[in-house]
Amino acid sequence: MFRQKRVPKAGCFFKGVRITGLLFKIAGALMLLGGLLGFILTFIKSAPDLLEGFRYIDQQFAQLVITLIFTYLGVFIVLGCTGLLSFGLGFLLDRVATDRPDSIPQTSIDNPDASI
Repeated sequence: MFRQKRVPKAGCFFKGVRITGLLFKIAGALMLLGGLLGFILTFIKSAPDLLEGFRYIDQQFAQLVITLIFTYLGVFIVLGCTGLLSFGLGFLLDRVATDRPDSIPQTSIDNPDASI
């Protein structure tokens, strides 16, 4: 049995909710992608400094460098998590603005001979 696509609810309010959901999905996907790319590029760029800091971990300046690098990487993790939440909120809004299709078509309920 095939899964039937959800049907949009009627009305301007639900159309606005669906458009808002679409915009949340786009913004969430872009934030998620930006967070992932930013994390990867920043990690690649700061990897030599991070390794140097771990080599001299007993010095206070090395601890400061390691803390700053992890804080900077944490910004991209927070951005990615925010994007994931926004993406999920977009799907939730899209689900609120649509109805599940009926399992029995309306024509077969009204006219039993029309189904076969």
